Amino acid sequence: MEQYNFWRDFFDTYQSLADWIKALWLIVPPAFVLGFAALVMHAGRTRASQDHTLIQLIYRDDKGRLHLIGEIAHIGGAPKTGVHGHGQSRADATALD
Repeated sequence: MEQYNFWRDFFDTYQSLADWIKALWLIVPPAFVLGFAALVMHAGRTRASQDHTLIQLIYRDDKGRLHLIGEIAHIGGAPKTGVHGHGQSRADATALD
């Protein structure tokens, strides 16, 4: 009995396929590689374009009021700071609890 050869069987099967399926065999793998490379490059460019970091701090003072201090630090610019919630009572700020 002759020994089985996977590659011989694979190429015999490939030769017996229809021409349009052979064309798909040639087009799909490079299209997949190019699409995957474009996806990876786009994801890297998206992360690099994010030029700020959002930092927030919420604290409660002795009277039970909640205070929100937010800062957006821009790369290449001065940070912008905002203080929100001064004088806000605990009843008004239950969503922040």
